[in-house]
Amino acid sequence: MLDLALELYRFGGFSTGTHVDFDSSVWDACRWGQLEKLESLVQSHRHLLDEPNPNDHTLRTPLHVAVAFGHVAVVEFLVQSGSKALDVHNELGRTPLHDAALFGNEVMMDTLFALGSKSIDALDNLHHSPLMFAIRYNHANIIEKLICFGSKSINTPSVGGRTPMRMAASNGCTNALESLVRLGSNELDTQSFLEVPPLREAAYNRHRETTCILLSLGHSCDNFHSDFFTSDFIRSCKEEVTEDYAGEVRYRVWFSRSLVARLLFELQSFDYSCGAHRRIRDL
Repeated sequence: MLDLALELYRFGGFSTGTHVDFDSSVWDACRWGQLEKLESLVQSHRHLLDEPNPNDHTLRTPLHVAVAFGHVAVVEFLVQSGSKALDVHNELGRTPLHDAALFGNEVMMDTLFALGSKSIDALDNLHHSPLMFAIRYNHANIIEKLICFGSKSINTPSVGGRTPMRMAASNGCTNALESLVRLGSNELDTQSFLEVPPLREAAYNRHRETTCILLSLGHSCDNFHSDFFTSDFIRSCKEEVTEDYAGEVRYRVWFSRSLVARLLFELQSFDYSCGAHRRIRDL
């Protein structure tokens, strides 16, 4: 399903009505994935290699826009040609790795890591890490990759205090929620009277499947004040959580990865890590 806000961000937002004179030849070539044109421009326009476009509402660099549009070959060429924008933040505080996570582009994320990106836990202006973007858009594979390669932001809250688990619950992102539990989020175990538990976040937003999954995993807000609006919904969800349903959820979250699958996943990670070091060394 097309997310209009996401596509609006990809294409640069609404025009402000003002236009700044700017040579956008390099930026446009990166946007449209015109690698041959970029190769011919790079010598005479090297000064524009990392120049943000002043007519783009988030002031993205050529590397940012190439990532947003998924042009892997262009991204590789930019870095190999001397771009220093791998970890540069745009006007919203987002790095290229944020955008790869935002759009769920696993190949792009692999490429950025291989080229040397250090933005795995970088925070934007709202204190959102790449992991938080992957959660917001329910990209379970991206979540697992970020955690596998060292992200420490699995419990890091945003400016408004919303943690990754609460973000997943609030938006009904069941794949993301299950990945977070499996990968070690402690939010189901550590609750505070000052915070809204994930179960109530899911119930308040009427995400029935998410609420049932949280109940199956043993999450409860019995010890917290809950209003009638959420209590009634939670009660109705409890009636749907049979032993078979709960068992299926627990198996899927905690035990579904067989030893062989886990070893294959770790082997893939090891191969990627070795390949990344080789590629960085060869740059």
